[in-house]
Amino acid sequence: MAALRYSCAYGALFLVIGVFMPFWPLWLADRGLGAEQISWLLAIASWVRIATTPALCRAYDRGGWFRHLPIALVLTATAGFALFSVAQGFWVFLLLQVFTAIAFQPLMPIVDSRAMAEVRAERLDYGRIRLWGSLTFILATLGAGYLLEWQPTSIVLWLMLSALLLTAAAIAVLPQEPRRPAPERHGAAHDGKARLSEIFKKRPLVVCLVVGALIQGSHGMYYALGSLHWQSAGLSSETIGWLWSLGVIAEILLFARGSLLLRRVGPSGLLVAAGLAGTLRWVVLGSTTELLAILLAQTLHAFTFAATHLALMHAISTYAPPRLASTTQALNTSVGYGVAIGGAMLASGALYERFGGETYFAMAGLCLLAMTVLGLARGSKP
Repeated sequence: MAALRYSCAYGALFLVIGVFMPFWPLWLADRGLGAEQISWLLAIASWVRIATTPALCRAYDRGGWFRHLPIALVLTATAGFALFSVAQGFWVFLLLQVFTAIAFQPLMPIVDSRAMAEVRAERLDYGRIRLWGSLTFILATLGAGYLLEWQPTSIVLWLMLSALLLTAAAIAVLPQEPRRPAPERHGAAHDGKARLSEIFKKRPLVVCLVVGALIQGSHGMYYALGSLHWQSAGLSSETIGWLWSLGVIAEILLFARGSLLLRRVGPSGLLVAAGLAGTLRWVVLGSTTELLAILLAQTLHAFTFAATHLALMHAISTYAPPRLASTTQALNTSVGYGVAIGGAMLASGALYERFGGETYFAMAGLCLLAMTVLGLARGSKP
């Protein structure tokens, strides 16, 4: 029953993401924003999470009434996206994007930390429950892409709101965790600092977080402007939905067999494969908009995203202090999706205005940098 509930939670979360990632930039463009404005908006929202997501997850780790935080966050995100329906202008959009990012972004690390607690208790196979999120991502991208062929772009917002309400219901029925006592007042601040410092004492964990952040950051161009780039090349919304879905199908296959691969090569081996695949993927996407080449490049998402994610989840599960599980997940999210992807999105906006699709070559450079960092740290095996 726990596996089913976590699968539903991941499924609902990725319904939201499956609409947001491919089609939210199109919704913003339909409201008059240019490529650079869209990249600024998404990048700043990503950077805000650097401070807010770890703080909120740290509060969740403390227990007490903070155990109800996830449901409050998803309802807050729903309210924020609802306000987009009456908003106008870049600065209002920016404010709402930041507000919804603050509310939505902690949800994934919190659910990940709870799921990994079940994995450590040997009750769940993480890859097999996480793949249901990937499946619903496919349904969302294909469904939204199909609808956009005969419905106005405004439908993207209403799909987002529907998916958020489903997420609220799924999170509400997750298995209950044991209550944790609130930290004692005497010495609590010192204890919190000491515990946080423990994360950075684990060199293999830090190496994995840095390398993973660089590889995840290389998706910045793809996430922010990939759909706009393909649309400008003449691809339809339905085709774009299929292209995103193909990447996630490849991701599902890796998640389904990921535990076997992990046992053979370990987290560092998965990161090597991810870096090499990312270099190839972004070079291909930067070189051509021929459909066959894009299709082949999209299959590499199995490594650039799924292998990286699986490696990080198991590195965190192995090395992070259990009492800081959500906080470490949040740190991973903040570094990878905040600093790295946010910075790559912002750079992509400026580069795309000048170089177009060749901006992907800069993303390949991030993967090469990740391989360099991993090579320099090879004496510390994760």
